Amino acid sequence: MGTFKKQMFLQSPEIANELDSEAEMSARCKKILTSYQTRKFTSEQALLDAIDWHLEKGYSYHVVTWGDIDSLSYLLFVAKQQKIHHVVISTWAMNNKDIEDIGALLKKGVIEKCDFYVGEIFKTRYSKEHQMLRQLAQEYGCKIVLFRNHAKVMAIKGEHYDCVIESSANINRNPRCEQTVITVDTELTDWYIQFYSEIRSFE
Repeated sequence: MGTFKKQMFLQSPEIANELDSEAEMSARCKKILTSYQTRKFTSEQALLDAIDWHLEKGYSYHVVTWGDIDSLSYLLFVAKQQKIHHVVISTWAMNNKDIEDIGALLKKGVIEKCDFYVGEIFKTRYSKEHQMLRQLAQEYGCKIVLFRNHAKVMAIKGEHYDCVIESSANINRNPRCEQTVITVDTELTDWYIQFYSEIRSFE
């Protein structure tokens, strides 16, 4: 028994015993999936179960869901197949967790350039998310355009193929029936990117 613990034992055996118990304890960590992470995992898995892994040029893929696949999962699906040089994201609203996921892809270099086209209400109704987009704009040069928008489109220029994701769903959680079409076509992708590049922001 060490000098300190021996002194404590003489003064109070109970305290000395507590010190022995604490010395035997070690730090512990419990890793769990949050509800958001679980949802993202099941969403991406549902997409993998429903669609071919490798998207082929010249084909379009039509998907109808019951809320089990969220819109961002399509972008993540493409990002796992190739580096994305440029993506244009058009949505009426966005979830803050989804913005974090896009920011992580920008930080890793999986996405080189990302431009956001959001609804005119985004700045006031989704002020936290708007501030997050402004932070991405400062760090990675993202373009943010606010206008009378309700279109849900992602136009992607990639390392191996270009594609457009057209959907009824915003980039946020929505447990409703949604339809999405992925078209692997460079001409269509360029057409959408040109269209959005000509839109002037309210800001």
